[in-house]
Amino acid sequence: MVSVAITTAPRPVPTLGTAVASLHAAGGPAPLIVEDTPTHGLVQTWVIALDRLLNEAHAPWVMVMQDDVTWPTDGWATALRGLDALWRTVPRVGYASLHTMPRVQEALRLDATAPAIDTWYPTGRLQPFLHKQRWCGAQCYVLPRGAAVMLLADPTFRDVCRRATRSVDHHVTLALNRLGLPTFTWFPSLVSHSLGKGNRAPRQRAAVRL
Repeated sequence: MVSVAITTAPRPVPTLGTAVASLHAAGGPAPLIVEDTPTHGLVQTWVIALDRLLNEAHAPWVMVMQDDVTWPTDGWATALRGLDALWRTVPRVGYASLHTMPRVQEALRLDATAPAIDTWYPTGRLQPFLHKQRWCGAQCYVLPRGAAVMLLADPTFRDVCRRATRSVDHHVTLALNRLGLPTFTWFPSLVSHSLGKGNRAPRQRAAVRL
């Protein structure tokens, strides 16, 4: 149902092995590994990972996650149930972010005014998804294939990604929303980003055009 790519880059303390083991322990599939390089940079690496998933895998959902994300026990089955519920409720979705930063989780709890309340959708015991009011969560984005195809075919998005070196979450969310596809986040966060705290990969400069 979901094909996965993991983007990776050199870190002070390597995390890729832990991330892959955690995904496997949660019940997830073997991922494609896509390495960030000095000639690509973080944003272009994310685009390359998404493009590879579309060309090399055939699942209806595609996930690009970072190499510093870990999963809870049975987290994969939980994600699948949530994605199925989201798809049945909002067939034209842009993405579901499985990671929500602590400060955003707090903001979502405090945000009780329209139109936020109108965007809650039931997903059983999983807690609801909330329409994104604040952009983050690129540590683990899951997109329907149709949304991923639209995103990569969008000339404005591709042009931005040729020049951008950071803020994947901003550029992806802005493009999908502009294309009329709403974006959602998991509340509370399904996956952990604790491996990345104080262990950021060096930022690379984009130097080539895709």
